[in-house]
Amino acid sequence: MARNEKILIGLLRVCGSLMLLAFPAAAMPSAWMDQLHKGLLDAPLPHGPIVEYLARSASLLYGLNGVGTLVIAADVRRYSPLVRLWGLAHLLGGLALIAIDLTAGLPGLWVLGEGPVLIPIGVATLLLERSVRMAT
Repeated sequence: MARNEKILIGLLRVCGSLMLLAFPAAAMPSAWMDQLHKGLLDAPLPHGPIVEYLARSASLLYGLNGVGTLVIAADVRRYSPLVRLWGLAHLLGGLALIAIDLTAGLPGLWVLGEGPVLIPIGVATLLLERSVRMAT
């Protein structure tokens, strides 16, 4: 296995594993979510069905994305088109999240820790996938 393929697999495994950490938040007690919100934004979490739904479904979808990421990491050659889609989605999603986070008025550290992190991950994934594909 070539060096770039090992790096790509490692990158996908790390990202997939980190996304799995979102699963518990899908079932987290509302009081805990409220405390986290207060700690991050110094304000109570708004209550209501849509807030509850969005918080839980976003956590669930992040976790499921982690599962899918680990599946494609298991065979990056076989899933090459999905690896490219994953990389592009993270690149474009990173740009979109910067705009969303800024518009939502999230704290600067939150903004810097989300979108700007996804952009180089997406670029690296695309470059590494291309390298692996061209080597075969």
